[in-house]
Amino acid sequence: MPLNWYIGQCADWQELVCESEPSLSGGAVYVDGSSNEHRNEDRITQHFVFMAGSVGLDRITEKNFKEFYRRAKVVEEAWHNYLRLCVVTGNGEDDFDFPRVPVTLDMVERRIGLSTNANGKDKTKKEFEEFMARTA
Repeated sequence: MPLNWYIGQCADWQELVCESEPSLSGGAVYVDGSSNEHRNEDRITQHFVFMAGSVGLDRITEKNFKEFYRRAKVVEEAWHNYLRLCVVTGNGEDDFDFPRVPVTLDMVERRIGLSTNANGKDKTKKEFEEFMARTA
């Protein structure tokens, strides 16, 4: 099943994704003229789309955004750099870096309204804890 996601229910959703185009070598590249800040917001959004399966929650809502954050921190702690968010810093050509940064509550809260089909059914807290105990 393909992973689908929708961000149109997020406030100011246009700020949370960045336009890209197909790359000749496969995948996609950001369009010229987009800022590192805008690209990083897109990276954060995509990170949460893929993290939804690990945290066991298909949506970020007003009711569960703190739980999504809590679970994201548990996953980060368990799998360290494997699921740590990577952003771009610096200002261009020879001055840039890709540090791994921790997820913040603000990042999650800005994406209230993001939905995916990652799980089919959300995991309860107990199911999530059991999943982490088996995999971490």
